Amino acid sequence: MNSCSPSSYYQTLLQAKFVLKRAKVSMDSKEATSSQANNTDFPFAKDFEVYTEDRQQRRQYWYQRQLDSKIEQSESARMLNWNNRATKVIHDQVLSQNKKLKRMQDTLKAIELHQRGDIHSVVSLLNKKVDNVSTNMQQLSTNLQQVPDQ
Repeated sequence: MNSCSPSSYYQTLLQAKFVLKRAKVSMDSKEATSSQANNTDFPFAKDFEVYTEDRQQRRQYWYQRQLDSKIEQSESARMLNWNNRATKVIHDQVLSQNKKLKRMQDTLKAIELHQRGDIHSVVSLLNKKVDNVSTNMQQLSTNLQQVPDQ
């Protein structure tokens, strides 16, 4: 079999089917004039037409199955992608809430230390916060350098 595309092969089958139907109509009109025309001219036309229709139906079934399979794969990939994005959003929200909670705890601790009059502890806590901010900024700058330009 030649390596032609399925659509051109299908087109050829349709053209052959059309030609066979025209031949059958022609044979039927000859049969009306001559009772022996169908038996002597082309006795296997009906069998060939059934054979080509059967092949066409099988091919159509397999093409439909392949198409359904591709659709299922793309839908599952889309759902997986959506789930990954949703998980990332939730994870980012949890991280954001944890950061807010940590800031609130640090603020409460600083207020508590200030009320007790422990200034050195307040200063060390603020220095830790400044160090955390600088490390976060450095990490962000390295992450931005790793992102490819689009």
